[in-house]
Amino acid sequence: SSSAAFIIWNASLNLLDIVYTNQKAGGGQWNELGTYQFQAGWNYVDLSIWGNPGSVVVADAVRVRAN
Repeated sequence: SSSAAFIIWNASLNLLDIVYTNQKAGGGQWNELGTYQFQAGWNYVDLSIWGNPGSVVVADAVRVRAN
């Protein structure tokens, strides 16, 4: 997809951001979605199935780094 939607939630299930990325570019590397202040608990990064008709969205990993 040229506009895959990654949806960022905190542990209180508050929507922090929706980041649209072009999955047709930047393959084979880590692509940054942004910087967020996550609280203790289960925070979420979801890849939505929203996309252009006929497109495919795929994610095989998400890396979270502490500052």
